[in-house]
Amino acid sequence: MAANLAAAGLTPKFADVVNMHRPKGDDNAMYAGWYAFQHPGGEFEVCLRPGGVFHATGFPAASRWCALPGPNPAIAITWGKYGDYKLDVTDGVLRELAGSRVPAAGRAPGPNDWRRMRCVRPLSPAETKLLAPDGGGTAWAFHYANGRFEVQFRGDGFNHFTCHEYPAHSHWTLANDELTISWGQFGTYVLRVDGGDPAKWVGGLKENPAEWRKMTYLRDLAANEAEQACGHDHNH
Repeated sequence: MAANLAAAGLTPKFADVVNMHRPKGDDNAMYAGWYAFQHPGGEFEVCLRPGGVFHATGFPAASRWCALPGPNPAIAITWGKYGDYKLDVTDGVLRELAGSRVPAAGRAPGPNDWRRMRCVRPLSPAETKLLAPDGGGTAWAFHYANGRFEVQFRGDGFNHFTCHEYPAHSHWTLANDELTISWGQFGTYVLRVDGGDPAKWVGGLKENPAEWRKMTYLRDLAANEAEQACGHDHNH
């Protein structure tokens, strides 16, 4: 696609370049993990997910990353309203990178545009199970006292949680292998891995733990399921 645009005298947008170079298996093995994202004002954690989703818990956006082709290892990040970034690998063993925000056309990078990334840990087994090997997300059986139904954990930049039987604009978070589901009018649920098996989770309603819930893994999401937009405006 990039070659076709160039032949037509057109320059692809940065986001198009990132989407055209989705990470492959070797890229995932090299880069996927949690990083300290450093900027002039401090640092916070971000995640390069398998398959190319870039996730930052405090700064959610429809965002992606890719490994750039070429002789020098580098990645590109397109982060919605938070901008575009290019970082070169400075230490392949420690997985450290340095670069800057990509300036608008005709503008040089400013003194505060620099960014650095340093890998701090891999994805946990629980997180890997929720995201699936390709990062698209997974479907689970959600059990309660009166039966079960299917729920989905999306691997997008917003961590969407979906349920066709009980629809609400919902999200999931995972911290220290504790899974929190913020399910709109249906409440907030907290679950943990059951017996060390990331394919099984147990917990309950946060406000009333006696309202128990369990989850068991069903399948990885197909591409058309994982790519679905939620239809909600997150720019507020």
